[in-house]
Amino acid sequence: MLNGQQRDLTADEMSRELLFLDETEAMMKGRRDAIRAEAAARMKRGENIPGWHMQQGYGRRRWTADRTTVHMMTGVDPTSDSMVTPAELERRGASKETIAVLTETPRTKASVKRVPDGFYSQMFKQGNQP
Repeated sequence: MLNGQQRDLTADEMSRELLFLDETEAMMKGRRDAIRAEAAARMKRGENIPGWHMQQGYGRRRWTADRTTVHMMTGVDPTSDSMVTPAELERRGASKETIAVLTETPRTKASVKRVPDGFYSQMFKQGNQP
């Protein structure tokens, strides 16, 4: 940096910087994944990791009935070349209530998540108490 001015990187410098950043990112992701796995194992054993908790999410809805049953109950053909998604069948005009009977939303694997700021104060806010 000359006189407070930043210069452009040369092509060679940029190449080395990109390589360095890619390698560093891969190492950091590996370390993060290892620490998250250890934290998850400890939390499953009952240990408290301050500021972190286990949170399970949801996957995509999936059919619990075959295509003939779905077609008969919704009046909409659920196939394209294969069975379409529940969301696509809703876009084609099938009733959301009927689709709800014919689908499930599976739970995903729990993962370690940072506790959001204000999470506990919001949970125990004056109006939320019985």
